[in-house]
Formats: sequence, structure tokens, C-alpha cells
Amino acid sequence: MLSKINSISEVIDRELLDNDLNDIDNKTLEIKFSELPTPKLPDPNKSHTKNILNKLKNIQAESQFIGIKESKIEILSNIKNKAGIYMFFNLVNGNTYIGSSVKLDRRFRVHMSSIGSVKLPLYNALKKYGLNNFFYLV
Repeated sequence: MLSKINSISEVIDRELLDNDLNDIDNKTLEIKFSELPTPKLPDPNKSHTKNILNKLKNIQAESQFIGIKESKIEILSNIKNKAGIYMFFNLVNGNTYIGSSVKLDRRFRVHMSSIGSVKLPLYNALKKYGLNNFFYLV
């Protein structure tokens, strides 16, 4: 999910997204989630999905969540007041996004609030494939 950077100001604009002013509360997050498409969770019994999930579950991680929309409360409670590295893994096409933050819960909410309003590859993919087609690791 790499995107071409056209200017320094574009990089600065991306960094500005992750600040307290762009954070949203849980009620606003719930409204945002309700507006997004809700595909079914991938069938874990299909051989292709089963292989991918087995590989992902073997990655050493503090936390792993399949289906962001279904797991949002658990994700937010697990990452509250934590810093770290996280990964979004697209279960449909295998693309990944890796990031880091000193406030993971804020960063997660900023990512979710940017879907549909910020034209970057991660947000476009989250909107196109739906939150339940992503695996989130911390």
C-alpha cells in the first residue's frame, strides 16, 4: 500500500493527521463505523483464508484482531494509553500497512475517522474492502 509522495507539504499534512485535534470520541467512531460497508468476516475454514490466518497468528505480536469492525471495542481497550507498532493486513489482497504511534488508541481512531475523507491507500482500502476484511496486529 505504498503511495508516491509528491511534495514535502504532503508528508507534513500526513503527520498533522495524528494529533489530539483530529482524535474522535467513541460515539463519533461508532457513527463512522455504522456508515461503512459491513462485509462478512472471511470464512476461516476456506483453505486460502486458513493458511493466511495461520501465518498471521504465528507472527509474534502483543495483540491480534481479525475483523476490525467486530473487534473495535476490544482493540481500543487493549491499546489504550500504549505506544507501539501496528499493522493492518488486508485479508483479500495481502497488502499491509505498518505504522507506529506513541498513542495507539488515538492513532487508531484517527485512521478510522479518515476513511472516506482522506485519499490515501490505507483509507481507500478500508473503505473498498470493509473493516472486517482486515487483520490488525500490535
